Amino acid sequence: MNKIARIANGTLDCLELLTRRDVARLLRLCTHSVARLEKQGLLQPLYFNKRVVRYRRADVEAFIARASGLQHQAEEVIAK
Repeated sequence: MNKIARIANGTLDCLELLTRRDVARLLRLCTHSVARLEKQGLLQPLYFNKRVVRYRRADVEAFIARASGLQHQAEEVIAK
């Protein structure tokens, strides 16, 4: 996990960046599945070069929230 500071609108904003392995651990997936989610447009990566890929923690948490919402909706449909 990396933290990078950036200045936006005169304020210091700290971005918490995760590696593909970090994201895989959070999502309980393998790194290949994380890459697949990226290719499907479900996760937005930051490329620093061809080999260095990072993900914003806020983006990953938003993905988890969307995914859990979809899971909840599917459970409601099945229960009906």
